[in-house]
This record gives sequence, C-alpha cells and structure tokens, in this order.
Amino acid sequence: MFSNTEYQYIKDLTISYYNKDYVNYLCYTNNPNNSYNQSYYDIYCYYSKNEISKNNNKYTIPNESILCNIDTKSPTSTYKNNSLVCQNNSGTVEVSNKEFIYSNIDNNSNIIGEYELLNKMNNDISLYVISILFMIILIYLYRFIRAILRG
Repeated sequence: MFSNTEYQYIKDLTISYYNKDYVNYLCYTNNPNNSYNQSYYDIYCYYSKNEISKNNNKYTIPNESILCNIDTKSPTSTYKNNSLVCQNNSGTVEVSNKEFIYSNIDNNSNIIGEYELLNKMNNDISLYVISILFMIILIYLYRFIRAILRG
C-alpha cells in the first residue's frame, strides 16, 4: 500500500502526464524479496498515449510510453534528482500479486477517473455561481431601470 505522501505524489505525477495526453497509466509498488537492497526503486509508473493491455499479471506497454522510477525509501528522497527517473520505455512487465497497483486498466483504483470527476464538479459549481451572479445583476438592473422610469 502507498503512504499518503506516495499516493499524493503519484496522483500529481499521473495528472501531470494525463494533461500531456498520456491518458493510460500503470503504477505499482516494487517489493523484492531482498528488502534491504537500497539500489532498487520502490514504485514504477508507466504512462502511455496508447492503451496498455493486460493478460493475467503481464502488462504490455506500447511504444513511446514513459516509465518513471520513484525511490521513496532513500533517507534523502525528496522525489527530485535521483529519486525520480523518467525515460522512454515499452515492452512487457509482470507485476506480482503481492504488489499494490494504481491504474486505469482493469478494476484498479482510477486516479484519472477521480480527477475528471473533480474537474466536472468544479466546472458545475463555477457554472452555478456564474448563473446566480448573472441573475442577481439582472434583478438589480431591473430595479434600477424601474426606479428611473418611475422617477
């Protein structure tokens, strides 16, 4: 499971790539048997403009996809410099059943779905507020014109 800090970072990174048209993503933890090894990244995120396909535990990453390796276990990790490495990547990746996954593939937690829903709610609220302000202006304008015509 991701910590709150890791989840927020993954969410921000995913939304950033989503806004660059990388609409498909697969993020998962990496917990190898040797957990004392500090040379591995503990989160992998794949971002793709094309659909990432799944067959059992194997995911096919299309060409021109991006892989971001994230190191959150380093005591100096601030998700900058060596803690986050992104590069072009494609091929097949197998994700163990013990790993935690965030993805918009299959039935995983959908960060982008939550982001789009939040954007829609914000747009609806903005439209509602603008409509109310417009109605208030019309009412005051009506009262002003009515007062001038009576006077």
